[in-house]
Amino acid sequence: MSTPITPQNPAAPPSPEPPKDAGPEEIQRDIERTREELGDTVEALAAKLDFKAQARNKADAVKARAGSAAAAARKQVTDTAALASGRLSEISRKASENVPKDGTQRTQLMVAASGIAAAVIVPLIWRACTRSSRPSQ
Repeated sequence: MSTPITPQNPAAPPSPEPPKDAGPEEIQRDIERTREELGDTVEALAAKLDFKAQARNKADAVKARAGSAAAAARKQVTDTAALASGRLSEISRKASENVPKDGTQRTQLMVAASGIAAAVIVPLIWRACTRSSRPSQ
């Protein structure tokens, strides 16, 4: 049965009561409609009180955001490492053009260029690996 809307009861269901001279079929339809509304209300309240499900949904959303951020960071580190490697190769090539073709100086230059490349690229890769393996907070 529907409760009339009054100032004391502003949250009454919106469906009107059947007229006083309503037949049994109309009253039965009103009862069914009221049951459906009550079921919907109970489901909504149950969802609001299901804190485990709310926490699970929030955790899933945070995991998804963390995964996206990790993938973006990984791509940025990879791009930066590739750019640094290309620049070092170019510097090494230009430097080798200016060095006499003597074997010892060329070897020294290659060792120095390799050391510089390692000094730049290894920390970038290390930082990317340690950041992606940390648990998100």
